[in-house]
Amino acid sequence: MPFRFSLQPVFRLRQSLEERERLRLGLVVATLNKLKQHCRKLDQQKLELANGLAERLQAGLAAAEIHFERARLAAIEHQKNNLLEQQGKLVEQRAAQEQAFLEAQRKRKTLENLRDRQLEQYRQIQQRREQEQVDDLFGLRRAPEW
Repeated sequence: MPFRFSLQPVFRLRQSLEERERLRLGLVVATLNKLKQHCRKLDQQKLELANGLAERLQAGLAAAEIHFERARLAAIEHQKNNLLEQQGKLVEQRAAQEQAFLEAQRKRKTLENLRDRQLEQYRQIQQRREQEQVDDLFGLRRAPEW
């Protein structure tokens, strides 16, 4: 008789829940990385704009153009602040998702350990039965014939 784990459906459920939480965590991390990358691009744009403004100021720039360039810098700064706000929320979400993933993983491992212990017990019982059969066969062969 082959080994049968009575909680196999629950174990499969725990595996799928763990996988779902892992995928959700991956999505949050990917989104967080995209936000960080976008922040770096905004920093680069801001630096290029500031350097270009400094060069154009030395060459002489009308007040309206200065005002326009400063408004562009402020818009980039405002956009970056919004991204940093979103990033803070995502960091909190990532921490919560990591906890959810670890909890799902812990529950799956608990069932996996139970299954492994039951499988080991099953194997020991099977080995005992096989040894008993071998012993019985050996005993029958050694028995005196009447």
